[in-house]
Amino acid sequence: LGEPVVTVNDCPHCGSRTYADVGIVIEDLVEGRVSAHGVSMVLPRREVLALDTLLRAAPRFVETGALYEGMYGVRPDGGPSVNSLHSHVSKLRTKLRPLGVAISMQRNGGYGLKRA
Repeated sequence: LGEPVVTVNDCPHCGSRTYADVGIVIEDLVEGRVSAHGVSMVLPRREVLALDTLLRAAPRFVETGALYEGMYGVRPDGGPSVNSLHSHVSKLRTKLRPLGVAISMQRNGGYGLKRA
C-alpha cells in the first residue's frame, strides 16, 4: 500500500477524529461531516463508516467481511447484499480522489487506503 497514511487523534471535547497523515478530519461520525485540506463534505452514513473503518486499519487492507461489519454491524436478518458495500466504496473512492486519497482493492476482495 505504500507509506502508512494514518495517525489518529480523537478530540475529547468535540468528539472529532483527525487522521493527521492524510489530513482527513471526521468531524461528526453520525452526521457524516468530513473535511480535508480545506474541503468539507457530508458523506452518507455508510460511506463515512466505511472511511472510518478503512482509516483505522491503514495501511493494512480490510477484508470485505470486516468492512461490511464496520458499515452495517452484525445483522440477524443478514443485512444488505455485498453489492451494496461495493457500491458505497465506489462512490467513496470518487469523492476521496480530489483529496489525494485512493481506495485500492485486493484480488481476494479486501480494500485499503493509499495516497493517490
